[in-house]
Amino acid sequence: MAPVTRSHLSVLRGFVALAAAVLYFSGAAAEARLLLTLDDFGAVGDGVANDTQVPDTVYPQAFLDAWTAACGSQEQAVLAVPAAKAYRIWPLQLTGPCKKKLKLLIAGTIVAPASPDEWAGRGWMKWLYIYGVDNLSVSGGGTIDGAGQEWWARSCKRKKTQGVTLQNGQHFHLSFTRCTDVKANFLRVVAPADSPNTDGIHLNDTSRVEIMDNLISVGDDCVSMVGNCSDIRGGMGFAHDLRFENIVMKNVSSPIIIDQYYCDQPTPCANQTEAVEVRKVEFVDVRGTSATAQAINIACSDTVPCRELELKNVNLTLEGGGVPSASCYKAFGKAVATVVPASCLAKQDS
Repeated sequence: MAPVTRSHLSVLRGFVALAAAVLYFSGAAAEARLLLTLDDFGAVGDGVANDTQVPDTVYPQAFLDAWTAACGSQEQAVLAVPAAKAYRIWPLQLTGPCKKKLKLLIAGTIVAPASPDEWAGRGWMKWLYIYGVDNLSVSGGGTIDGAGQEWWARSCKRKKTQGVTLQNGQHFHLSFTRCTDVKANFLRVVAPADSPNTDGIHLNDTSRVEIMDNLISVGDDCVSMVGNCSDIRGGMGFAHDLRFENIVMKNVSSPIIIDQYYCDQPTPCANQTEAVEVRKVEFVDVRGTSATAQAINIACSDTVPCRELELKNVNLTLEGGGVPSASCYKAFGKAVATVVPASCLAKQDS
């Protein structure tokens, strides 16, 4: 495929002239293709300059003008990001519909601005936002660099919420997503018993959480956890009438665990004289595979044993095959139907 002509086309209702536009043919009967580059519209490509907008030129919005020209072309267009260059592009919406098929050929690098502050007043989940475009292809072997380091540094860390009342929430009263080192203490969280989806505290992909000294009385879960939550700690009080049902475990470490000895330290934790009272907890229809030799670990306090626990229709095997073990301490309750590994619950206090 070889360039055969150079054309100065007038598009965008006749007021933007496209310099260095090249028409490509792949044979006499083939449809023409228009090749445009960001450089044609004043972009610098040094990785520093704002190539979204180039002031004091006939193309004040370099990337947007290039996109608009390519999208509005009567020929199939190729919009190229040249190799060996880095174009810093601020949050941008690229809209259709386009008149013909459009190819975005990224041979160089597109880089986002480093600071999250550049998204002020914009949708923070949108950087290069393309919508309403049919028949778009993206190729070229280049790089799209989101420059997320400063975003990561500002992620949800060391959050502390305490001493307030949350009531009658539309949905979750308090939610933490992708957070680390969270404290939610001395809270009063209330909603009617028949209010749906009004979880008190909801954790999603969150670790190292301390939830203590709270009064939670809501229509759904007092504390709910989804998506890679770990190291969740509680203090004094009680947890009862809990039911974990119809759960499939896939290569999970300690699939069933109640641990009143948990503490965040490398040495063994001491027997707890103050712990959450655990009563009436059911594990029903729990099946799958364990990544650890011990699939059931229920370790309760001498002072505050766990009572009225139930294992029902539990079937856990080792990930590589075989039967795991179960360990219980100061844990009282019963097994119903088939329980694998065999239940270790004591029948009564002793």
